[in-house]
Amino acid sequence: MQHRLSKEQAERIRIKYSLGILQLDEEVKTLVNDGFDEKIAKQLVTACISEYRKLLFENRIETEKKNDLHNIMISAIIFLSIIGPIFGIRSGFWYFFATITAGVLGYYGFKHKVGGVVVGVMMVLLTLITISYYLADRRSYINIELLIPVAITMILTFLIYWLLAKIFPTNT
Repeated sequence: MQHRLSKEQAERIRIKYSLGILQLDEEVKTLVNDGFDEKIAKQLVTACISEYRKLLFENRIETEKKNDLHNIMISAIIFLSIIGPIFGIRSGFWYFFATITAGVLGYYGFKHKVGGVVVGVMMVLLTLITISYYLADRRSYINIELLIPVAITMILTFLIYWLLAKIFPTNT
């Protein structure tokens, strides 16, 4: 009499569970036909399902953590890129610091590391350029107007990220 599921049996149960077609009674009968005791077969199927659900839950939590980190990094990059032009910071050191910091945030915040660094660096530099050109020769503006050059910059940088992600795919 067997007391453990083979890899094939466990995989079959997981696939049926994933597809939503798992019938506990049918699976127990299949295992009984394979040489299991009925009580042990029911325990093994239940344990296999519980283990698989736990694995799915842990994967979901990990994915959500990565998405949260990604959103925080994007917000930090956008904040770094708009803080200089909005407050009229003209120091080269500020833009050097903001560019390096945004590149590091992009590296850790994006799945495609090269694309993330490029997005971080380009966001800071292009925001400075687009806001400068947008506000050139203007004496007054409404603060909400600054969203226009920021939106243009975001579209350009994420288009560049998308292209880099297609050109240099990751293995993960």
